Amino acid sequence: MTALSRTLRAELERRVRDAWSVRPGVGLNLASMVYGLAHDVRDLLYEAGILHGRRVPVPVISVGGLTSGGSGKTPVSASIAGWLFEGGGRPAMITGGIPDEAEVQRLLNPDVLVEDDRDRRAAIQRAMASGARSVVLDSGFQHRRIRSDLQIVCIDPLSASMTARRRLPAGPFRERWSSLQRADAIVLVHRGNSEDPSLRTLETEVRRVAPGPLIVQCLLHSSRFSPANQLAEGTEPSTECAAVAGIMWPEPFFDAVDRLGLSPSTRLAFRDHEPYAAAELSRIRAAGPGGVVCTLKDAVKLGPLLAGECPVWYLEERPVWGVGKRRLRDGVLRTGGGDRSLVPAPNPGEQG
Repeated sequence: MTALSRTLRAELERRVRDAWSVRPGVGLNLASMVYGLAHDVRDLLYEAGILHGRRVPVPVISVGGLTSGGSGKTPVSASIAGWLFEGGGRPAMITGGIPDEAEVQRLLNPDVLVEDDRDRRAAIQRAMASGARSVVLDSGFQHRRIRSDLQIVCIDPLSASMTARRRLPAGPFRERWSSLQRADAIVLVHRGNSEDPSLRTLETEVRRVAPGPLIVQCLLHSSRFSPANQLAEGTEPSTECAAVAGIMWPEPFFDAVDRLGLSPSTRLAFRDHEPYAAAELSRIRAAGPGGVVCTLKDAVKLGPLLAGECPVWYLEERPVWGVGKRRLRDGVLRTGGGDRSLVPAPNPGEQG
């Protein structure tokens, strides 16, 4: 891809994303209708039994979301794989052909096999050949060609707050809100204050549309800045750094950086999964004479790319699970062992 085509694509993606928070134009709305219709027809064919998901010889746990990025499914899926490994299993993480996501999973769970391939079935076959006895399918909620034994869906309050909940490309949603009914468990992923009243509102709305699934809260706690290359070892970032985010929703990242007291002078937002070619790296070098602070997904790329030039740190996030964790973990371990009976959802206010 040439520098010009990358620039045009980035500009197009920026304009589409900006339109999500306002009223999209006619073109985006028409494209959204076509996308939604095609997606709904496909789902109807699966629900009617005309299309069938294929089973594989090992248990499959899918972790996904309703939106295009930003739902926190990467740290949640890493936790799921970690639980399986700690429970004595031999899990594999299957990612969908996006290298930065695969590399993040390898860093979060160094003892877990990661297979990255757009052909998920081929990736599962390679994982089984390497000894995997269960698989976690990252971004797997829409991947219905492989039948999942446990469906876990992540929702973030920022995406859910978009009341119109428009489908792509007029909005970030891949599926209808009512698709939550297909889930076995729904994880409300949030950052900041666990006492945020909007979480209670979101949980109430989720229960109204999908009363059956287990609902769990997961706080992504921003704890510290960790080095992503050798120049950052033994040092701390300063306000002379540039804060860089190539993710779907950069605002929560920038807010978390501020909460840790850094308040960098420059903030650069790039498109999700930005590959950081020469033009983007030049912008970053010029903006951050003191180095770069970024997300872990960006650090796996920027750390090596800027290794000999400037220090790179990433914001370390630790999942803190709330009510329902025990039931979810028990269900994951049983599924990984071949038993699909997830514990029923607790009554409102029940602990566990």
